[in-house]
Amino acid sequence: MAKMNKVLETFAQQKGIPLIPGSDTLFFKHQDIPISIYYYFNGYLNSNTGFIVNIPLSADQLDSEKALSLKEALKMTGTVEFLKANNLLRIRIKGFKPETSLTKLDETVGILGEQLSRLEIKPSQDCFFCGQPDTDDTVESNKIYYSAHERCKKERAHQLAKEIDENIRTGNYGLAVLCAFLGGIVGSIPSLIALAFFHVLLTPLFIFTPIAAYLGYKIGKGIMSRATPGIVAVISVLCTAIIVLASFYINLSRALGEELLTLDEFIFAISFLNMLPQIIIQFLQALLFTAVGIFGSWGVISVTNRKKLNQVKTLHGNLDNEKDPNPEEK
Repeated sequence: MAKMNKVLETFAQQKGIPLIPGSDTLFFKHQDIPISIYYYFNGYLNSNTGFIVNIPLSADQLDSEKALSLKEALKMTGTVEFLKANNLLRIRIKGFKPETSLTKLDETVGILGEQLSRLEIKPSQDCFFCGQPDTDDTVESNKIYYSAHERCKKERAHQLAKEIDENIRTGNYGLAVLCAFLGGIVGSIPSLIALAFFHVLLTPLFIFTPIAAYLGYKIGKGIMSRATPGIVAVISVLCTAIIVLASFYINLSRALGEELLTLDEFIFAISFLNMLPQIIIQFLQALLFTAVGIFGSWGVISVTNRKKLNQVKTLHGNLDNEKDPNPEEK
C-alpha cells in the first residue's frame, strides 16, 4: 500500500486537506483549481528529490507569453513544465528539507491561485472519460486527479469487471505462450531485415521484441495473471537468443561460401573459430536492449487481472450486487 510522504501529511494538516486512504498523492482544490501533489525520489542526490505538482488544463490554454509569465512567477519555488499532449501543467519542487519544502509548497499553491486567474488559464472541468462538462466526481490516473462523472466511473468499473470475467473464463496459457513466442519472432523482423540487407545485427531494434511478444500473448487470449510479465520477459529473452544465433549462422554461412550450413557444420565452425565469446558478447548487447524494451513497456505488460480488479474497486468499490449501468448492452 502506498505511503503518504510526511511533509505532505504535515502540509495537508495545516491546510485542512483530507488524505485519501491508501494513496501517496495529495489531492485538493484551491480556488477551483484541481491540484495533485506527490513526492518523487529518483536517486540519492538532492537534484533528484522533491515534489511534483500537477494541474490538468482545458485544451489550448497556454501560449508562449502566458507560459513565460507563469515560469517567471514560479522560478523561485519550482521548475514549470507544460505537457501539451496531455494538457497538463507540472511544477517540480526540488529539495528534501521539510521546512523548505513546506514553504515552497505553500508558496507554489498561492502563486498558482493568483497567476492562473490573472492569466485566464482554465483548469480542466470536463469528464476524464466522456469529455463532457457538468462533472460531479473525480478520478485518479497516474497520480493525477481529473474531473469525472460518477456514472462514467461506474461504467468504466463495469467494463473492467467484464474484461476480467471474460479473460478468466476464456483465457489459456498453452496457445497464448505459443502466440507470444511467434509475436517475439515477428518483433525481431526489423533486426532480420537489417541483417539481410546490411549484414549487421542492429541490437537497438530488440527494444520491440517484448511488446510484440505481449501482443502475441494477448492475441492468443492468454490469462492476465501475475505470471504474465514473467512469461513475456522469458519469451523475449529466448527470442533474442534465437535471433542472435541466427545472425551468426547466416553470416558464417556467407563467410564460408555456403548457402546454408548444417547444424553439425555450424557447431564445428563455432568451436574451431572460437566464436563463443563473440556470440555471448553479441547476445548480452542485444539482451540489454531487450531489457530496455521490457522496462519501457512494463506499464503495459504488467496490467494483470489483479491490477484491473484494484482499479474496479478504486472506481466503484466492490461491484457485487450492483446493477450494470448499461443493462441493455448485455
